[in-house]
Amino acid sequence: MDGYTIYIYTEKPTESFLYTANHICNNIMGCGCVVTTERSGNHGIDINYSANDIPGALAVRPNGLFDNPLAYAQAASPIGTWRGLPTMFHDGQGDLGFDLFAAVFFSLSRLEEYGSTALDSHGRYLPTASVAHRAGFLQRPIVDEWCAQLRSILMERNTQATFLPPRMRSIVTIDVDHPFKYRHKGFLLPLLGAARDIARGNTAQLCERLAVLAGMTGDPFWSFDYILRQVGTRMQDTKFFILRGKRGRYDKRYLGQSRKYDSLITRLAERCEVGIHPSYRSSFDADGIMAETRELEALTRRPVTSCRFHFLRVRMPETYAMLARLGFTDDYSLAYSPATGFRAGTAVPFKFFDIGSDRVTSLTVHPTCAMDVTMKNALHLSPAEAVARLHDLRAKVAATGGEFTTLFHNSSLGNDCEWRGWRTVFESTLDGK
Repeated sequence: MDGYTIYIYTEKPTESFLYTANHICNNIMGCGCVVTTERSGNHGIDINYSANDIPGALAVRPNGLFDNPLAYAQAASPIGTWRGLPTMFHDGQGDLGFDLFAAVFFSLSRLEEYGSTALDSHGRYLPTASVAHRAGFLQRPIVDEWCAQLRSILMERNTQATFLPPRMRSIVTIDVDHPFKYRHKGFLLPLLGAARDIARGNTAQLCERLAVLAGMTGDPFWSFDYILRQVGTRMQDTKFFILRGKRGRYDKRYLGQSRKYDSLITRLAERCEVGIHPSYRSSFDADGIMAETRELEALTRRPVTSCRFHFLRVRMPETYAMLARLGFTDDYSLAYSPATGFRAGTAVPFKFFDIGSDRVTSLTVHPTCAMDVTMKNALHLSPAEAVARLHDLRAKVAATGGEFTTLFHNSSLGNDCEWRGWRTVFESTLDGK
């Protein structure tokens, strides 16, 4: 990388530490990185990651995590404060008072989720069990904020140090769970749905259902023309994730064949990225994921290498190790279903590090900070409140750089009576993009 290079001294350049140091320097701070076991040289040492003293170098004291990362799974991390920021692994040692490198690796690797029993009914890690929630910084990209302060310190110490400025990229992602609300459901399901509407006194939905089935209006979930108009020429930053699993309790796929829908998928793949949305039942099944992926590839007529799991059903580290093994290059599932915020403490994409094999994989993880269903159904936000929440998250990402990735569904962006007003929320994520 062109520009300034940070020299970091350590006595134990483990693979996990090298991964962390390079990610901090190259991907977050915008500079080069050299990790060395030599304490002196023509270049000098910028950061001293050891228990020894090196005059002129910024001292960051190791807490031992990189010697045996798995020993820190679900570890209780001491919380402190540094430059107004909450920290993890805070022991008051060195110039920072906490082991920044260990804290970053702990956040990115999701070590606290390894073997955790703090799971919901769908097998998902609970945000309330996380250090970020307990310490009150789930809603901020704390890893990126730590690195921004580190960059400031190094610039104060060396006026010749230059770094690439933070850059934000807005990513629009659409999960397609149900292309149709009423159509292509066979004969029996619409009748049962109408009976349910009557029993519940849901007159608005009954009228909507009958109007669609009578051909008087379009299906309210068919919002793809609207979405494409809104994103306009920003197709390179727009991702659609398509559910192709068999119908089940949580995989409510339409029944009949729809040439209109299959044609849409083909057209989408020609204009933007189309990834697989592994079904609920295949979440932890490699064969099931690949079968669904091959079905999608038959429609797109091109390789499908990105994914986001239905219900955000991710189990750490098994899920990401499986995706890397299957050849997927990008995943967008790292988010909490019951909460907005930064599950890994960052908005910057990062490679998944497989602790079991002690290596960096080719799978890039793209953190997602907010989902429409989360804001409406879990947090009970109004459209106006959701716009404010997204504005706050976006401002934090803009300050430190990274991807401002949001998750919407075609079903929430149509004319469904239950989602009225939420198009304004989607459009707010496109402002100033």
